[in-house]
Amino acid sequence: MANGETILYFGSFNPIHNGHTAVARYVLEHGLCEELWFVVSPRNPLKPQNMLAGDLDRLRMTELAVNEQMKGMNVRVSDIEFGLPRPSYTIDTLRHLQRQFPEHTFSILTGADILPNIGKWKESEALTSQYKFYVYPRDGFTLDKIPSYAVYLNDAPLVNFSSTDVRTAVEAGQDISDMVADEVGNYIKENKLWINKNSR
Repeated sequence: MANGETILYFGSFNPIHNGHTAVARYVLEHGLCEELWFVVSPRNPLKPQNMLAGDLDRLRMTELAVNEQMKGMNVRVSDIEFGLPRPSYTIDTLRHLQRQFPEHTFSILTGADILPNIGKWKESEALTSQYKFYVYPRDGFTLDKIPSYAVYLNDAPLVNFSSTDVRTAVEAGQDISDMVADEVGNYIKENKLWINKNSR
């Protein structure tokens, strides 16, 4: 692959929804990078297990969404963090990737709701001095100031639902076809994800 910027889109993707893929398409269609990787984060042992689907389930749903909604685009789905020490820290993952793929220039894609908390991340100063952040708007969040390491994508798609909303709809037996890719919806149904959560 030719040299160029690779944007990493970290997330639990629990599940991946149309907002995630819309933002990723925007980034690629606007030429902000040569390639975009969805980096699926492993299960956090501190989170309730009945809320977070298994690692392989979330990885597979992300693959299904990308194959259905981003066909032909320069995008990949990565499970790189599954094999790294846990809990996962972004700076550690980036250093690992930089050693493995020295020809890539990595940047990070994240939502506006995450930006105010980056100062609490492990080695945040090293992270923000070495890597560029592309920040997309999130419903209900406003940024008073854009830091120098960030590029605010003010005209990126703004979606007014979240993965939590998708899970809540599934639990209530409601239709989710307007929130997730068809194949993701089928996967959730076939594997009975987030059904009868209180009985598990």
